[in-house]
Amino acid sequence: MLDGLEDHGDHVWMRWEIIYQLKGAPDFRMQGESRAYFDGTQMRRLEDWIPPEVAERTAAYMAEHGAKLG
Repeated sequence: MLDGLEDHGDHVWMRWEIIYQLKGAPDFRMQGESRAYFDGTQMRRLEDWIPPEVAERTAAYMAEHGAKLG
C-alpha cells in the first residue's frame, strides 16, 4: 500500500503497488487505486482503477513475457 486507507464514509480508498516476479523475466511493477465498499463488516464491492499508462505497460510486458507463464 502506497497511500491510504482513507475512510470516505461509504468506502475506503487506497493507492497500491504490486510486484510480479516471473522466472526468466524482469520484475513487473503495477500501481493503481482501490475503493472497497462495505455493508457493515462485509465487503460488498471492490473497485480497482489502473492508470492507462500502466495498462499499456502491462500489455507490452505480457506480449513479451506472457508465454513464460505457460
